[in-house]
Amino acid sequence: AGRGILQLNLEALRADSAGGLRFCSSIPRGCGLGSSGALAAAVLERYGKVPADLTESRRVLAAMESFFHGKSSGLDPLVSLYKRPVLTGRHLQLVDPNIWLQFASAGRIFLWDCGRERNTKPLVQYFMRSMEDAAFSSAVHSILMPAVDSGIQGILKNEPDIFERSWRVISEFQLKHFSKMIPSSMLDNWAEGLRKDHYFFKLCGAGGGGMFLVYVPPGTSLSGAQA
Repeated sequence: AGRGILQLNLEALRADSAGGLRFCSSIPRGCGLGSSGALAAAVLERYGKVPADLTESRRVLAAMESFFHGKSSGLDPLVSLYKRPVLTGRHLQLVDPNIWLQFASAGRIFLWDCGRERNTKPLVQYFMRSMEDAAFSSAVHSILMPAVDSGIQGILKNEPDIFERSWRVISEFQLKHFSKMIPSSMLDNWAEGLRKDHYFFKLCGAGGGGMFLVYVPPGTSLSGAQA
């Protein structure tokens, strides 16, 4: 998968692993929070040479993480490697990790544990197959991606109203089009939050289980939602 992978010292990795080396992380497995990305970043940092170029680092890390998922954007391990958010576009940029602090009065975002693990690979494969459908692909490109871009700009430009509207669109889209990635036990809560404008769920990674992100607008609560 490219010259970056060949720079890994696999002999040292095998020797250390045989000697009992283990990767300890506070990130739970199978929850969509980037555990495989953190492992890929740690392996590259310890047994390889981190490229000076962000794009090349992403390419190498994507190839490494694809071992777990079959396909990877490389962004999760890139965030773990540099311990900073990454802004994509014409060029990759590292973002101030404290940027969210300016949103202190713009509502709350937290993780919701649905209580069950999932395997990312089949969910990624399902999404890739779905993208072969013209109507689904068109909806992703015309609705979901612009909402994601708008939400990111809302954060960067400190515009909470734009961020909130974008998050709502994402939540509505995922409920309608990604229902197979949402545990059935969560569907009613997901829809109820949207109906009342009290809270908006969003997938973490491929969804299907594990953790989900929840945004609660200012002045509202999670009343009515059940774990």
